[in-house]
Amino acid sequence: MKPLLWIFLALASLNLAAAVPEPPYMDPAQPVERRVSDLIAHLSLEQKAALLNHRGSTVTVDAHPIRADQWNQCLNGVKWDRPTTLFPTCIAMAATWNPDLVQQEIATVLSDEARAIYNGWHLDPKAKGEHKGLIYRAPVINIERNPYWGRNHEAWGEDPVLTGRMAVAYVRGLQGEAPSHLKLAATLKHFAVNNIEADRLKMSAAVSERMLREYWLPHWRDAVVEGQACSLMASYNAINGTPNNINRWLLTDLLKNEWQHAGFVVSDLGGVKTMVEGHEKGRMSYVDAVAQSLMAGCDFSDKEFEVHIPAAVRTGKLSEARLNDALKRVLTVRFRLGDFDPFESGPYSKISPDVVDSPAHRAVALKAARQSIVLLENRQHFLPLDKAKIHRIAVLGPLADQVLLNNYNGKPGKVITALQGLKDRAAAGTEILHTPAPSSSPGPSCRTWRKAPRRLS
Repeated sequence: MKPLLWIFLALASLNLAAAVPEPPYMDPAQPVERRVSDLIAHLSLEQKAALLNHRGSTVTVDAHPIRADQWNQCLNGVKWDRPTTLFPTCIAMAATWNPDLVQQEIATVLSDEARAIYNGWHLDPKAKGEHKGLIYRAPVINIERNPYWGRNHEAWGEDPVLTGRMAVAYVRGLQGEAPSHLKLAATLKHFAVNNIEADRLKMSAAVSERMLREYWLPHWRDAVVEGQACSLMASYNAINGTPNNINRWLLTDLLKNEWQHAGFVVSDLGGVKTMVEGHEKGRMSYVDAVAQSLMAGCDFSDKEFEVHIPAAVRTGKLSEARLNDALKRVLTVRFRLGDFDPFESGPYSKISPDVVDSPAHRAVALKAARQSIVLLENRQHFLPLDKAKIHRIAVLGPLADQVLLNNYNGKPGKVITALQGLKDRAAAGTEILHTPAPSSSPGPSCRTWRKAPRRLS
């Protein structure tokens, strides 16, 4: 073959390759619904299963790598392996009775820092720190009816009205106000009637439907219908004998049909495993647990979905229509987050990593801490104290010189203990005495203490 012919054929092939358009799912100008449907049409059964494993590996479709989201936490501070701005615990935020503060300042700072971290490693793939996605498992909105629940600090109290207002505010601040883009995707947890840890992998809550609708569920409805939360986490427990991971009434009839939730449901970690080794031990295989979870309305889960969805479909236990519906729900959220768009085109791509744990954000945390302090009674105007008249302050107890942190948050930057705060604010020359242990002298019994009048002075 002559050299000129070789050159002609080579140029023709280049032009042909250049003329091949990107698939619709990669075109930001297309409606999200069309992009999602187009992507699903390109997927094999095994790829569909892999994309429903929230901590799976990267799936490559038509030379386009689709990374697993690698969800994160931000309950009162973005969880990262380096300092972020930390706020008071959620039960303390609830004590502010200030939804505007929660939405416009606290949750906005959280979502700014989450986006800033995400932007940092997109601009520099070698950036230090964990590289997580934009689906965040917060807020926790379980009702704190049980004072012995060790996680009461994570939620907003025992009142479903207050919890509902705070949940809507938190979700809106986290997800942003852009009309067609999500800043983050909020995941409400743990759905539902979940507020004890004992036997939580197999316990069943006995509750009437009236009590469900009047007490246990109104704040969930607020966060879904009014707040438009993107996702909910199915809790480990059962309600009236039906485990929530396979509870069709809860996840589909109520949530998706009655409340018109368009997002997805994710299992708690190991949620499928709890079917096989907890609630239904000895009575359910992994294929059955995966099929029943999906058919009930659980859309997203762990490696069990990736491993067992193909067999569940091939044996007829899971319909492909329901599988595609789960994919549509999960992928719609990811498209709205901008995961399939050019990075620079997103409305939140300009948030700089410099905002993380910045002085401005720490000022918001201080404001939240001040508003979270509740004074029940101020007899005879005992407060505020006149520090010019105080010569000695006794600080008692082992927690005075410690900083207690919530779970599901990041590392703290600069911290100040209560003891150090008193030292910083007291007048010069004030003697501050501290003992970490209670006095060894006999004190009043618990019975006597409860009967004693409560005084601030």
